[in-house]
Amino acid sequence: MAIWVILLCLLAFLLLILLLPFTIYADTQEQRYSLSWPVLFRMVVYGSENGYRGKFYVFFIPFRMDISPMKIKYPSLKSKGKKTKVLSEPHTLAKIRIYYRFLRALWSSFRLKRLEATFDTGDYAVNAILVPLLTCVNGKKVNVFVNFSETWAVLLKIRNNLGRIAWLGLLLWIRLKFIDKKS
Repeated sequence: MAIWVILLCLLAFLLLILLLPFTIYADTQEQRYSLSWPVLFRMVVYGSENGYRGKFYVFFIPFRMDISPMKIKYPSLKSKGKKTKVLSEPHTLAKIRIYYRFLRALWSSFRLKRLEATFDTGDYAVNAILVPLLTCVNGKKVNVFVNFSETWAVLLKIRNNLGRIAWLGLLLWIRLKFIDKKS
């Protein structure tokens, strides 16, 4: 009986992880970027005088850390005498099409919750022409503004869940493993 209760709790937790939406939030004016999953996880990175600082919450337990610029080691450009192999796969173009469809479906799985952008072109005449054009674009979720004060800012809030991404990954795996082997 206890095993069934534990299995049901694990299954409920797995469903919670798959179906709970996560939110990506980016605000360039305040230099604040976050990734949040309600109840489970939240990560906030914000700019300060000394670089970027981060706050992490895992099950409401806070963690803080300073994010300094990372040193990236680039590989050397000198060849070490090894020749590169040219792949002679007959269905390379078909696989590229499948990956392109997957990336397009992955992109469309994200839901736009809010987009606010304000920018300045630097030319008053162009700004004056863009103001009436951008009022046609503005709506409930999208607001694009032209300012005359030479500032640029973007606020973006998008949402997705792991269930959609996992489903797309499963469809890609099935397509690559079984369907394209026949052709």
